[in-house]
Amino acid sequence: MDPDEFTRKIEMDDNAWEVEQIQAEIAQTIEKEKIMRENLPENIQVSVFEISCKEMKEFLSEKYQNLTKNLIDMIAKKAKSEAQAIFSRFQMMELKLKDIPKDIEKLTDIKDYIASMPMEMEKLKIEMTKCFDIYKIV
Repeated sequence: MDPDEFTRKIEMDDNAWEVEQIQAEIAQTIEKEKIMRENLPENIQVSVFEISCKEMKEFLSEKYQNLTKNLIDMIAKKAKSEAQAIFSRFQMMELKLKDIPKDIEKLTDIKDYIASMPMEMEKLKIEMTKCFDIYKIV
């Protein structure tokens, strides 16, 4: 199990994972680590030999923790890209509003755009709420 390869595979997947799927994978990873820590003993007695499993346990635990960290980073990247997309849409709105009309048609276009802004703002508000929810996860 290579945490970096696993997260790369998820990122390259044609069907992009939703935040909820990644969150479920994080929960599963944490649960698997907990089970491994509980079930793998520190030492195993084989005949007259005692084998220490402590290093293996720590190694596996580190792998699980790296995977969890990578998945959380993936959620953070998604949240950042969504926030940037929302911000760029606000910038586009600002540019349209700052556009100085040169003729009556441009003025009418700006007036129509201003009239449609409340609907556009509602859409952005919904997207912003989703983005805030993602940030709460991280």
